[in-house]
Amino acid sequence: MIVPNSNLVTGVVKNWVRGDKIGRIKIPVAVSQESDPEHVRSVLIDVAKQHELVEKLPAPNVMFIAMTENLLKFELVCFVGDVEKAGRVKSDLHFAIHARFKTEKISLSPPAA
Repeated sequence: MIVPNSNLVTGVVKNWVRGDKIGRIKIPVAVSQESDPEHVRSVLIDVAKQHELVEKLPAPNVMFIAMTENLLKFELVCFVGDVEKAGRVKSDLHFAIHARFKTEKISLSPPAA
């Protein structure tokens, strides 16, 4: 579709594609190479599912995105019903992930040489 610039400046532009307020949250996490990837995935998904504002559908998902000589890198992806609350939920999830990793003895840093 071609829209003349004058229509954009003087007219009202509406987005007919997206009528909801659903927002996506992505949280990258890097853990020690010694960590069990399945355990990390399980903890991240559990933390996301426990937050009352994280949507049940689509369900939270964890992607194993990279391996380096010292770290395993993951990304937690989940959705909230109101994009305006995404920042607060992301912060809450960071706090909860940090606390759970301490409890589960999952190290966020590479082992000391």
